[in-house]
Amino acid sequence: MECHSSTNSNLKSDKPSDRKSRLRQLLGNPHIWRPGSTPVRQGELLPTGFSALDGLLGGGWPPGVLTELLLEGQGIGELRLLMPAIKALQLSGARGQRRSQSCWIAPPFIPYAPALARHGLDLTQLLIVSPAAARDALWAMEQALRAHTCALVLCWADKVSQQATRRLQVAAEASGAHGFLLRPVRFARQSSTAALRIRLSVTHKSTQQNRQPGDEPGSTQHLQLELLRNRYGRPGRVSLSC
Repeated sequence: MECHSSTNSNLKSDKPSDRKSRLRQLLGNPHIWRPGSTPVRQGELLPTGFSALDGLLGGGWPPGVLTELLLEGQGIGELRLLMPAIKALQLSGARGQRRSQSCWIAPPFIPYAPALARHGLDLTQLLIVSPAAARDALWAMEQALRAHTCALVLCWADKVSQQATRRLQVAAEASGAHGFLLRPVRFARQSSTAALRIRLSVTHKSTQQNRQPGDEPGSTQHLQLELLRNRYGRPGRVSLSC
């Protein structure tokens, strides 16, 4: 009974002002993250090439970050999403302003060089890695992120443990590189320490309203992005035509 009485006494002394004070102390802890609370200097951001997405990200892709792209299917527009950023890196690299090499690890299809060249990419700044085993892809990504030679690293993978995402995030932070892990959307509920997690899907909109006499019926493809986790801005959705 004495213990019960003492507990009640402690609860009664827990005033609202005391709770607010403890809450402020907790929120001031640098190890506690809140959405949009991680500052990034504007000069370090890499513009995505899409103003609506830049708005959600606070200006562009943040450096030293692992971004998870969770795909509804392969080839739905994930490369077109990243193409403007890769091209911007190469242009700034040509001016000697930053690293410019990109590394693509375990792509599901052999990249078609003429198409990449038509997008304005310098193929000499593109490194393709095809690991012998799926488990080697994450090791290769970590090494590429830590190497301080690649500005951007893409890796296609399926099963990735939370410990592996933590290692990749730390590797990206160490070099300041942009890391993108491309995975099927079924892993969206799996735990991950990636600073950015974005779900990608695609919709098709009919061009019937804009058809001119003699035009063939058709549709335009829109990439739908849902920011599931965003430490550098706010969660949200955006539709891109790319």
